Amino acid sequence: MVGFKGDTPGEGFMIVEVLLDPSDENRLEFYRTSALQTRLGHPGMPPVQEIGCKDGQHYRVREWVEGRPVSGFFHDGPLAAKRVVATARALASTLSALHRRGMCHTEVHPHCLRVDSSGLIRFIDIGRGWPMLRPLPRFERSLSYPYLAPEASEGSLARPESDIFSLGAVLTALAAGRPAPPDGMNSDFLRESSRELPPALRVLLRSMLDKDPAKRPEAETVVDCLTKMDQLNALLRLRSWKPEASANTFLGNHAYPLVGREKQLATLMALWQRAIKGKGLSVTILGPKGSGRRRLVEELRRGVKRLGGTTVRHRLEAEHGQPTLIVNFSHKGRQGAIPDEPWLSVNFAETGPVPDQHTIELDTLTEQEAVRLAESYLAAPSSPQLQEALFERGPTLPIDLLHLLDKWCEEGVLRPHKGQWLFNTDPSQIPSRDKVVKEKTQALKEIKLNYAEAQETIVELWASTLEQDDPMVAALMSICKALKCERADLYQIIDGKPKYVCASTFGRHRLDSDLLEQVMTKFEPVWSGRTLVFPLRCGTTFCGFINLQWWEAGVPRFDSRLFQVLGMATSPIALTLGQAQLEDRRLERITHALEDLIEATSEPSDVLARLASSLRRSLEFEILSAWTVRDGNLVKLFNDPAGENDRDGADQLDELFAEPYQPRQVVLEDDLFLALPLLYEDVLQGGVILSRDPSIGFNEIEANWAAALARIAESNLKNARLFGEQAVLLEQARELLNSASVD
Repeated sequence: MVGFKGDTPGEGFMIVEVLLDPSDENRLEFYRTSALQTRLGHPGMPPVQEIGCKDGQHYRVREWVEGRPVSGFFHDGPLAAKRVVATARALASTLSALHRRGMCHTEVHPHCLRVDSSGLIRFIDIGRGWPMLRPLPRFERSLSYPYLAPEASEGSLARPESDIFSLGAVLTALAAGRPAPPDGMNSDFLRESSRELPPALRVLLRSMLDKDPAKRPEAETVVDCLTKMDQLNALLRLRSWKPEASANTFLGNHAYPLVGREKQLATLMALWQRAIKGKGLSVTILGPKGSGRRRLVEELRRGVKRLGGTTVRHRLEAEHGQPTLIVNFSHKGRQGAIPDEPWLSVNFAETGPVPDQHTIELDTLTEQEAVRLAESYLAAPSSPQLQEALFERGPTLPIDLLHLLDKWCEEGVLRPHKGQWLFNTDPSQIPSRDKVVKEKTQALKEIKLNYAEAQETIVELWASTLEQDDPMVAALMSICKALKCERADLYQIIDGKPKYVCASTFGRHRLDSDLLEQVMTKFEPVWSGRTLVFPLRCGTTFCGFINLQWWEAGVPRFDSRLFQVLGMATSPIALTLGQAQLEDRRLERITHALEDLIEATSEPSDVLARLASSLRRSLEFEILSAWTVRDGNLVKLFNDPAGENDRDGADQLDELFAEPYQPRQVVLEDDLFLALPLLYEDVLQGGVILSRDPSIGFNEIEANWAAALARIAESNLKNARLFGEQAVLLEQARELLNSASVD
């Protein structure tokens, strides 16, 4: 393969790579790695912009990473510990994304890494992009030999632990300031290189370079350890520590969401909650291989971990009294003794029923779920041609769908093209966008929705939604599942303009400008063809909207029943957006209040007026009255609102402003008063009184905020007082000079 650098107008420099040897093996690897590099969706791996074949030459276009190769660091001597940590974290994060895709890099070495102009360290190629557990091919790149893991050889199975070893070898070489030994990494080189590194980093590197792959941590664990390196250094001073081994945590980690299995996850989480409250439970997941059993258990394990539980492979490994998830795939559904402990035991079986156990059945994915999974796997919206091909196949197992997508990618049938995916070997057969839109707007079929079932589905999925990494996305996915729609895009209204938040699947569809204008004008549901724009309200505030799109199979009737279900389903989303919007507005008001008060002049009346304005912006109250001391007496300057004379506390001044002078709340008759005295060297100079309904009162945060604003006003008044005293002294000095000159 040979590369050519070129400048693309408006897009910057690109590199065009041409495949010189178009043998079947090379061509499959060329298309597979291009597709993988595109759908990885990580900043550490630039995507392929375009791939194709012209005049018999297979080519691909990708971003040119301008910068310095990591191998060039060896000329600068040993890399500082902080740079080693930052570099390790960036590379481990990219490898974690790759491993979560079920792939291994297999060829990690300094020459395939580059630091761009922004300081971001990036892979410039995907390596072999080899599927996990597939036998490795013959290694042809001599640059990677010194960094290969001991178990990595031709014919051995591809394992993510081998990438971890290579990453550890690269980091050790950077810490040493020289390349790894030609015959591979050894303990002497590691010992000399890591001598100046922090203790926790040395332990982490030794773990990554362990000769036993089962004892190495996974990439995600490496990232976590590097994030809290300071805490781990402190922990090592107290007791021994080593990172968690990947063999104990890896259950089949994949990046695509749990498509089509949300309801089953909710059931498992409910069983976990029951198990930890009393006697342990046992559950069997029924389904053929490739039905997503491991993916479902992996998502359950992540939820259990977030809730403070642990995961083991056998009940003998469980700690007494500790909430534990027991995952033993070898049981295959055979009933065992139900533990009298807070445990949940999960087993697999291909057929059922299994007596005396909870069972969860996994079936094939529907056509709609298959398209959602494809979009998640490709990290981009699917083309109409791909959707049509998946609908023609009918219901399918997740593993079969992923294998099919990989096969299409290797054959070049499915290939990236400027952020989208083309599904056809002949570009002339790909219909234009206008033709697709025209076909979509023809006679719409009506689909029947069981609204009672849809409402029940949404309520059941709420429990699992809160356990997802991104609850908003999970909530949108549950709405799509219940209403049988293609996708849901969430937008928030900020400063009167829509801002994209997230979607139920990767990518974003363009908003229909006419529908957007209508929903922003009348704040009511609007629709056209297969698109519905549904507004979200938090109280009386219009805080955002959801853009829903349906499948080719048809659309539901846009009536009050559909809107009622949507209103219930979107209420948690609207509440979240509304609270965020209110908090943003509150912070904005507080900022303006502080700026206004700080800019007060040296005139006391201006200080008190700005203090009143700042309190009104950031607090809620009924009446504010401002007072100042003249000739030893408190005199009212003004009320806010102007003209309000009742309930201003004028009759209780002695009680509100009494020594020791400090903010105080006093209930008098039917009102609550908050008095904020303003002092100068412990002498009362004035103050502000706020009134509010006693049933509401001022909480501690509000009272402290009001007192803080009063202290700023005190500072301004003090400066005004000092300025006034200096002006008086200056005037007296002038009078003395004038009188002396006259004499």
